Amino acid sequence: MPKMTAWRLTIRQRFLAILLFFIISMGIVGTLSFFDLVRIRELTLLVSEVQQLSNALLETRRFEKNFLLYGNPADLAEARNYLEHARVLVNDVARKRGKTGVLSTMDSLRENLADYGQSMETLGQELQGGRPASEAELNNIRAHGKEMVSLAENLLTSESKRIISIIDTLKMQLLTSVVVVIALGVTVALMMFGRLFNTLNIIQTATRRIAQGVFEPLPEVGGESEAKTIVRALNAMVRELEFRQAQLLQAQKLSSIGTLAAGIAHQLNNPLNNISTSSQILIEELDSADPNFMRKMLNNVESESLRAKEIVQGLLEFSRERNFSIVRENLATVIKKTVRLVSSQVPGNIEIIVDVPEDLEVYLDAQRFQEALLNLIINAVHAMDPNPGTVTIVAQKDENTVTMSVADTGKGIPEEVRNQIFDPFFTTKGETGGTGLGLSIVYGIVEKHGGKITVDSEPGAGTTFTIRIPTDMMEQQAREQ
Repeated sequence: MPKMTAWRLTIRQRFLAILLFFIISMGIVGTLSFFDLVRIRELTLLVSEVQQLSNALLETRRFEKNFLLYGNPADLAEARNYLEHARVLVNDVARKRGKTGVLSTMDSLRENLADYGQSMETLGQELQGGRPASEAELNNIRAHGKEMVSLAENLLTSESKRIISIIDTLKMQLLTSVVVVIALGVTVALMMFGRLFNTLNIIQTATRRIAQGVFEPLPEVGGESEAKTIVRALNAMVRELEFRQAQLLQAQKLSSIGTLAAGIAHQLNNPLNNISTSSQILIEELDSADPNFMRKMLNNVESESLRAKEIVQGLLEFSRERNFSIVRENLATVIKKTVRLVSSQVPGNIEIIVDVPEDLEVYLDAQRFQEALLNLIINAVHAMDPNPGTVTIVAQKDENTVTMSVADTGKGIPEEVRNQIFDPFFTTKGETGGTGLGLSIVYGIVEKHGGKITVDSEPGAGTTFTIRIPTDMMEQQAREQ
């Protein structure tokens, strides 16, 4: 069964989708609000006309009462005029109400106006003919008038309630739109920025480690996205930086070798002199020398030759470029080789003390570890020179961790620069000071061994660099090679 691929959107696609959703949502809310406002306007005008209708009916009732009290024909004429005006308003309101909904109230109001007008005409004719109005006729016209005003007031109340209802709906729509905008903002933050910020945090951490000299690729980001493109580009940059850093390391090593070579030449002078002296004695005593004496001289030549070979071999091993490889090494042997290699650079007034168990075995890359240790020793020597002092190298194993310290009795590191000493390109030396490879590279070598390096220093009280390497992790890495 083919594997289903998750459908993922890029950041740009997510942004466009959210923006489109926002535009559609706001368009719907805006359209509904617009039509609600149009309805409110129509109903407001309608209420105004209903109010005029109610006023006209009240005026009709007022003149009706005056006519019944005083029998003045002018009052009857005014009542007819207001009644006619009310009929016009009823028709107009009924026509407009047809847009918003038909109410039976309008038909009832028309019928009531017709009955009221007929009663008024009949009553007016009787009074003008000298006949008194009966109580039934008076009650009838009063009932029609009262009903007429009541219907108008009900209509006014009904339309006012409809306006309030539409306003409430409009308020709810606006409130809903605000909630949608807030929810959309949260969604944007979660969908668009959450993963982006996580990626940026990974990138920030990686670039910080790169600045410290540790080159490790970033974890791949799933899907096809801008973040994945950035991660791939950064990983390509990390690989290139690692390659360039290896080249720089080798160049710096060769520069150091040039300085070390002068001291090693001095170290070679003693065994070569001994070889030359023993050879001359053998040549002079060749015919008459005792065999045991000749054997002694030859053994001396062989011993001094091996000594010279070890000196040269140490320099060759240090200068040789090879891949990082974890193997089981005797730590005391690695440290002693490093001390022997750098001994020509140590003034006579500075003593190097090594306190390492002879049987201490540890998994590491001997060449890389030697490079880091060489740098720490040279830095310690420079911290004391030209004053006398001591460099003490101590190592021990505690459960699954090997701890090694390089301590000097020098001038110490000022507090203001202590947090910068592992940064690339940071140095407190002049342009010609030291042959070290830089503490940032030391930091990277220790990190590559899965370890940590810390510094403890006080001005005037010396400096101690402490390296801790987990032996179980390095052993596992050696098995996987």
